[in-house]
Amino acid sequence: MKGDNNMNASNIFFIVGIVYLINLLSIIAIVYFERKKTISAVVWILVLTILPLIGFILYFIFGKNFHLFQRKKFKNKREFDALYKSWITDEKHIFKSKNNTISAEKLEKYHDFIEMNINAGGSIYSQDNDITLFTSAKENYASLFKDIENASDTVQVFYFSINNDDIGRKFINLLAKKASDGVRIRLMYDHAGSWVSTGSMFAPLINAGGKVYSFFPLKFGTYTRYNYRNHRKIVIIDGTIAYMGGMNIGDEYLGLDKRLTPWRDTHIRLTGSAVHSVQLRFLMDWYYSAENEGKTP
Repeated sequence: MKGDNNMNASNIFFIVGIVYLINLLSIIAIVYFERKKTISAVVWILVLTILPLIGFILYFIFGKNFHLFQRKKFKNKREFDALYKSWITDEKHIFKSKNNTISAEKLEKYHDFIEMNINAGGSIYSQDNDITLFTSAKENYASLFKDIENASDTVQVFYFSINNDDIGRKFINLLAKKASDGVRIRLMYDHAGSWVSTGSMFAPLINAGGKVYSFFPLKFGTYTRYNYRNHRKIVIIDGTIAYMGGMNIGDEYLGLDKRLTPWRDTHIRLTGSAVHSVQLRFLMDWYYSAENEGKTP
């Protein structure tokens, strides 16, 4: 009995030692390899220290830096990121100079807020924009479909979720029609958000000449990368009109799903210089998806 107790105690100490060793290696990876932002690194180190086993499981699911293993792969994205950072640097210099364009007296009280967005969010300031606000999906879809119908050059789309339902099929068929008319169509969807809609649903658009990519496809080795899901909902039309906000493409937004009725969300239609920033964000994600799949942007 005494020998069994000693063996059990040894096994427990061995398991505990392994858990702490794994946690220590994870902390070393956070500090020296993944180079997370300071606040993020401190939070994960505390979680791993206070909750050794649970902390590692949480870190494995939500905290691991996918790019640590993929840095060599995304050459175009790195170049894109470097270019964007140079624009942000220029924006900071302009903002701090005497020649900055924020001249209206009523905007002076927002200078700190604008500077915070430049520094923390990489948001380029513009003041020549018009916004239409939608809280009704019916009105939002009607306006969006009309603008797509009138598109003459490009339509670029990214939705977290495009459902394989009535409104989803109408949306894809409209894009396919425009692609067959010669308009360049780029469509992205998040593979987790639209997992029930992949495959044949997008075939009409692909057959008409449109390009369709999934963002970070679910495959072996990526199911635990939940922190890399992309919840953007944006459409850019001819580089001059942008839609963005909280509405995906699905019947539930129209109140047609009895389980989810009523549905309340907000979306905007945007025109002006800010559209260029929305388009840039789309292109950064597009290049990432293209390189991740080994496809042509």
